[in-house]
Amino acid sequence: MTAQDRVDFYSKELKQKIQSVLKKDKKNIVVMCFYDTYRSQYGTLLKKLRKKYNVIAIVPQMLHDDLEKSVNEVIVAYWRFFDNNITYYFYLDIDGIDLILTADGVGYENGKIDREFLNKNVKKMYIPHSLLLPTASSDSFMDYIIIPTTISKDGYEKAGNKAKLLECGYPKLDFAISNYKHESKNIISYISTLKFVSSNDLKTTNLVAGFESSILEWLLENTSYNISYRAHPMNSKNNHIIYSLIKKKYENNKRISIDMTDGNVFCNFSDFIITDYSTSAFTYSFSTLRPSFCIAPYNNIPVYNESFQKIGGLASNFKQLGEMIENIDFESYKQKIQEFRDEILFNPLKSSDYICEQIDKILAGE
Repeated sequence: MTAQDRVDFYSKELKQKIQSVLKKDKKNIVVMCFYDTYRSQYGTLLKKLRKKYNVIAIVPQMLHDDLEKSVNEVIVAYWRFFDNNITYYFYLDIDGIDLILTADGVGYENGKIDREFLNKNVKKMYIPHSLLLPTASSDSFMDYIIIPTTISKDGYEKAGNKAKLLECGYPKLDFAISNYKHESKNIISYISTLKFVSSNDLKTTNLVAGFESSILEWLLENTSYNISYRAHPMNSKNNHIIYSLIKKKYENNKRISIDMTDGNVFCNFSDFIITDYSTSAFTYSFSTLRPSFCIAPYNNIPVYNESFQKIGGLASNFKQLGEMIENIDFESYKQKIQEFRDEILFNPLKSSDYICEQIDKILAGE
């Protein structure tokens, strides 16, 4: 069987599987979730949608998590496979789908999969994974983009994205706020951004791993906190070489734990967080009203630079970071962060309701 024969066989099988769960008496919404790390972006949205619509999740593996429990049907499927260094995709063109919803804004071949996978004519809606940055802003494959904040809206408008921007809010943050219950355990979390480094590029691997390790070493030596090390889920779950090195180095250190959980569990046990520009810092601070500090001597993102000053601080070296930690005034930060959140966030704690209203209008043809 040739590679194309395999594609044709699997496409036919997958098409039949999806068609079998489509309803004729309800509108059908398909949620594409091929990256597990973005499953938490939907908050309570899917539970609300399933009350009125037939909601189908397409995932690469069953995790028996909240997303799968929130929908009517779950289908395990792949969106590509590799053979002799050639990538093959599945184009199905299925009638009966009324809306495609996704939070996956990376890795889809510049939008080709989002536009053509399942049905190229079905309306597509995107939920960004960043509160501030206009993720996937250069792509034109989405018809609608859910806008979480005034800052991200400005970014999408400047990028010239042709999708209709819907000022709805951020379901993941609403869920985090509603489920936040802090219990101090003398823990701070170091949260790392997503990094792609070839395992063959040993120089860059050592450089990045060295940067990560130096932060952990500094925290061990200069604070009395226990440290929860949280790599980006896509890196930790794929056992990226950088994080394999980190885990091996600190596996016997009683003050360092490795956090590989999805979602916002880290919000509840972290007294504050330190990051190298992870967007999780804003989810953390906006849901807990506790500070996040960024240590990033090699980055310069103007939107982040200004925003980090409003949720904690931006340090270019360890001396500055140490001064910030020594002078933490949690009550002062609480007021400052809440003011910033209220200033930029659309529809706090009501984003899912607003998204549902927009979807109602779209499916009604308005």
